Amino acid sequence: MHHLSLPAPAYGQRRFTTLERDSLTPARHFPPREGQEMDPLSAARYGMMAAGRRFDASAERVARSGDSEGAKDIDIGGEVVEQVEAKHQFSASAQLISVADDMWRALISAQEQTQRR
Repeated sequence: MHHLSLPAPAYGQRRFTTLERDSLTPARHFPPREGQEMDPLSAARYGMMAAGRRFDASAERVARSGDSEGAKDIDIGGEVVEQVEAKHQFSASAQLISVADDMWRALISAQEQTQRR
């Protein structure tokens, strides 16, 4: 497994490292434990999957509310709020991927500049 690391952090700060992109799995890297590297792409992937499951579960409850037995147990307003929250959770996770990509590009650019010197 190859790690890409920044220089040693200042006293009291944690080092940010990430693994190669093709070895990312939420089960192995999310959530980070003390002493382990933080992997933003796995965190984003996990967040997107969780948001999708959350939205699907809410949509299923709304669909079941159409039958006579399920209608009285479902709070449609609450389910709409649940789906909007899931949408925002998904969007935030997608934005994390964009930020991680920007970080990768900045790190690679810094490394290329260092190698040219």
